Amino acid sequence: MLRVSLWWRLRAMRTARGRSRLSAIESFIELPAEEAFEDLLACLEDADPEIRAAAAEALGVTRDVRAASALIQRAMREKLVDVIKALIDALKKIDDAQTPQTIARFLNSDDIHKRQTAASLLMRYGMDQLSGQTRARVAIVRTEWDEAIEEGEEAIGPLCDALKDGSLRVQRDAAAALGAMKLTTAADALVTLLRDKNLDPSTIDRVAHALREFYWYHIEDEHKAYVAVALGQWAEVRQLGRLAFTAVEEAFTSRRDIDFTEAADVLTAIDDRKVRKVFEEVLSSTKSRMEATAVAARHLAVKCEGGVEMIAKICSDRSKPSTTREVAAMVLAEVGDHRSLDMITPMLDDPDPATRQWAVWTLERIGWVPKTLQQRIAVLLAYEDWEGLVALGASAVEPLIEVAIKSEATNEAISTIERIVECEGNTIPQAALRKLAALGKPRACGALLTSASALSSAVGARESSRFLRIRNLAGRELNRRVASQSTNPQSAGSSLNPPRA
Repeated sequence: MLRVSLWWRLRAMRTARGRSRLSAIESFIELPAEEAFEDLLACLEDADPEIRAAAAEALGVTRDVRAASALIQRAMREKLVDVIKALIDALKKIDDAQTPQTIARFLNSDDIHKRQTAASLLMRYGMDQLSGQTRARVAIVRTEWDEAIEEGEEAIGPLCDALKDGSLRVQRDAAAALGAMKLTTAADALVTLLRDKNLDPSTIDRVAHALREFYWYHIEDEHKAYVAVALGQWAEVRQLGRLAFTAVEEAFTSRRDIDFTEAADVLTAIDDRKVRKVFEEVLSSTKSRMEATAVAARHLAVKCEGGVEMIAKICSDRSKPSTTREVAAMVLAEVGDHRSLDMITPMLDDPDPATRQWAVWTLERIGWVPKTLQQRIAVLLAYEDWEGLVALGASAVEPLIEVAIKSEATNEAISTIERIVECEGNTIPQAALRKLAALGKPRACGALLTSASALSSAVGARESSRFLRIRNLAGRELNRRVASQSTNPQSAGSSLNPPRA
């Protein structure tokens, strides 16, 4: 009969609806059965809260530790108080030693709802088995700061975590709690936080204010320097002298938002030799802030021996980031030192258009004037003055070919070449034609070859022979290149053959 009764209860729990199903589940509270375990776990996810609560109570009666994880997961998602109470009661009956630690893991969740739910569950379940750190985390989630302070040194780590990850209000209260502890270890933790280069500005501000308000007369002078730098109190930084060098250096080389000019002045005043290495590190790093790079370059050029030559080398060093090179060029323009001319002029041939423009801008402000045709062409290319290049005629073709090969302005360069060819095809040097043919630009080569063919009929035999040789040279090179890339080499070659003179 008991077996028949169990069969009926299982069937009703699986297939019945309403009160019948609920009665079947409640029957396992009075008469537990191993066969119902998996079905009861599934009932924890039922849409009916009465079913969920009854299933939790039935699972608690089993005292099976296998149910603890499912009960906790359900409790983390549950919104109804009565169901949560049933889940907690079930967990207490099972009395798994790992339950508090399992719930406590959710205190570190990125989801604030899960953190709050975990804290509420732990308060209901009982806090006796929890460590001081976990009790402090529960108090922080509940914003019960006095309770967190009561945990003493155990609360320092959780409060520091709240400072780094919390909202502005939580950061403020956590900093105040650390200050109210009046513990040396809390001051040390705040100083360590302040030296973290990845800390966001709001956290830096909260930490610095806490140290200033609660621990200013208890921390070492070297640590006071970190506080003064973070708060922008440069007069106090200067008073600390050499003790402040490391604090200012770390701030200058980090991504923090500080007054870099003041920082550079302080570093230079403290140790004008050591500061050179700091500025060189900033200029060599790809992670430095633009403001720090500009200030470092300016101080090197103005106040350090050999600084102008160093900045000029950065300008001409293509391995450096383009932004660093542009900042260096701007500084050289401000300094106006003619010694840097020879190092900046190679930037006129840089493949990056922005770098070429910065080079011309810098040279002009130093007082440089292009003297040769090559330099004039370089200036026009830097400013992408295509009309000016057309006016220069055939002499601009080879530099334009280089631009077409290396630069992003390929289409503009090719169009400019076409315009020059249409006007002065007979004056294009053979070397330029060879480069143009090798470039593999049918549009420009076609214009050049057509121009050469038309001109050959209007000039003497000597010039006609010259154009014929040039035309055939370019045509063969172009046809060979196109044919190697085309799926139909014969048609590609015939369509690009130059017209006969």
